[in-house]
Amino acid sequence: NDQTGPKYCIQSTMDLKEVLKILFNVGIYRILVEGGTHVIESFIKGNLWDECYFIKSNTRLNEGTRGPLIKGDLIRKWQISTDKIYHIFPNSVKNS
Repeated sequence: NDQTGPKYCIQSTMDLKEVLKILFNVGIYRILVEGGTHVIESFIKGNLWDECYFIKSNTRLNEGTRGPLIKGDLIRKWQISTDKIYHIFPNSVKNS
């Protein structure tokens, strides 16, 4: 009897706040969201993020979906090779 599989099934039609509540109730308190624009915008619009790292590259992509606009307080910025990495907190997190 294999009991190593997932214990909960989270469906894409579920409310994001409900998904986060389920994760919290099973002891998952931090998650890494690495998704497309739609997924990231859902967290931003729901005010469900507490920090963000994003990488800006000089490489020009001629196709695809533009990334979401992320507003907040720049905490740190650094560079690796030609890529710039930004660490951002939402305004409400820094001020609380």
